[in-house]
Amino acid sequence: MEGRLGYVSLPGVQGAEQSYEEYVRRGRKTVTEADRPPACGWVVDLRRNRGGNMWPMLAVVARILGDGKVGGFVDAEGRTSVWTIEDGSPRIDGRPAGWRGGEPVSNGDAPVAVLTSRATASSGEAVAVAFRGRPDTRSFGESTYGVPTGNQSHRLSDGAALLLTETKDVDRTGRAYDAPIDHRLQGGHNGSLTCGQRRLRPLAGLPACHHRAERQRRDQQSEHLGPQAAVALRRQAAGGESGDDAQRE
Repeated sequence: MEGRLGYVSLPGVQGAEQSYEEYVRRGRKTVTEADRPPACGWVVDLRRNRGGNMWPMLAVVARILGDGKVGGFVDAEGRTSVWTIEDGSPRIDGRPAGWRGGEPVSNGDAPVAVLTSRATASSGEAVAVAFRGRPDTRSFGESTYGVPTGNQSHRLSDGAALLLTETKDVDRTGRAYDAPIDHRLQGGHNGSLTCGQRRLRPLAGLPACHHRAERQRRDQQSEHLGPQAAVALRRQAAGGESGDDAQRE
């Protein structure tokens, strides 16, 4: 993608344990491949994620989310269960939810654009919530389906199972969700992605992407020059970058 953005499409997943293992394996492979050359920003596409099991999904994007608290559940009594990432592995209240950490990404602090649609539902919304409050992160697209909640199965005496919605999703800032998530109402970011509401081009224009793309262009240019000219070009570029940074500050 433009500006060396890493793109990850994260569909829903539901099924047997083997399906989850394959999902995580293929998803992490996609993240690793998208990080070559090192990505200066990420696009996480949840537009076709209708839900399922949230933990394989978080395991795939854990390295992009970064370690620490990323969200949780809150029940009617205010009791909370916390989602965390530890060394690239998702956890619930400190307990492993499966899947040890995958290969680290080159820049764990890179900006992220999260894409949602009206089809983004349930556990897909949980992943969107996990990115809420992450620095340099914004959502784009449509509001989600509107069920960012947790369900609990209860076995009845006749053998039937009753599935009840008992918790709401809560982001790392403490905000709870139980309705469609509006991408226009976002908190916890530092404002770096505020320009451009529905376009991803501003993400490619961030300093992290711009500087890397510019360095790559100069490196390619220097390959066609003699050794002395290449050294002079790099020295000139280094001085120019410092001046640009000072001007922005």
